Amino acid sequence: MGTPRPLRTRGVRYQEPVPVGNSSLLASPPFLVLMMNIISWNCRGVGSKAFPSLIRDLRYEYGANMFFLLETHVSGARGNQIRGKIGFDSSFVMDAVGHAGGIWCLWDSSVWSVDVLEHDKQFSGGALSNNQGACKEFQDCVATCGLIDLGFVGCPYTWKRGNLAERLDRGLSNLEWQLAFPEALVKHMPMLKSDHSPICLQLSPVSEKNRGNRKL
Repeated sequence: MGTPRPLRTRGVRYQEPVPVGNSSLLASPPFLVLMMNIISWNCRGVGSKAFPSLIRDLRYEYGANMFFLLETHVSGARGNQIRGKIGFDSSFVMDAVGHAGGIWCLWDSSVWSVDVLEHDKQFSGGALSNNQGACKEFQDCVATCGLIDLGFVGCPYTWKRGNLAERLDRGLSNLEWQLAFPEALVKHMPMLKSDHSPICLQLSPVSEKNRGNRKL
């Protein structure tokens, strides 16, 4: 990983790179942060005409400088065009296969320095059932890595289809990460065009009353 850029933003100095839990991404956020927010969203497709402006609005509203977009359903030149309209200057992309899958990690390079150390194809499988062993591989991974659920604020579920509603999307970290970011919280955001709601990881909560309206 290269040498991080010494920056000062809003009076906060950026520190040495630190690992984000057991993730395959390394980032260099400060330990004292302001508006260092990350949004993750199973968006179920990014191809609509209004999608780039929707992400720009979320970026402004939540002060988010990194996005993980899952199930993008596009690839190639069309994906490049959509990412250009969204406006982040850095990205890592696993393209969709046909019209299935796809993961985009988008970030602001003036805030984050990210190196992708390892990646693999997105995979999914299984079906809705009462079989408690359906997610055994995921549960084994959580136990092996010593990950802890970060909890949440907001609506109690993140996925809704018809009369079914579940908390499928969540934030996990190891103990060291929680000690490094003791004020971090996960916020369940309102549902938008997908049957999954976005979730926002706020590394340092910011009071709503201190956020001004957008100037026109």
